[in-house]
Amino acid sequence: MDTSDSQGLTIPATGPVEQRVEYLENSFNMLCKDMQRIFGSADLDTTDLSIKIDAVIKAFKGLKREVDSNRNCTLSLEELFQNLEKRVAKLENRRS
Repeated sequence: MDTSDSQGLTIPATGPVEQRVEYLENSFNMLCKDMQRIFGSADLDTTDLSIKIDAVIKAFKGLKREVDSNRNCTLSLEELFQNLEKRVAKLENRRS
């Protein structure tokens, strides 16, 4: 099952792990741009943003379990994922 929201952010739940991590990173980068745009404007309707944050965090946690159990991951993939993990942790802390 894919993780998606009403705005078209879809994070694949199946397929090559490397490709899904890359897609998740791209989705996270788009989310950060949305956050900067919304919080930098007078429009503070964060409903859509909250849905996107939830989708990214849910997809990240599912993919993290898979990466942790997959010892065939390349070093560069692990480094990318560790960087993404730190960024998602910061995002979760901001929401708390």
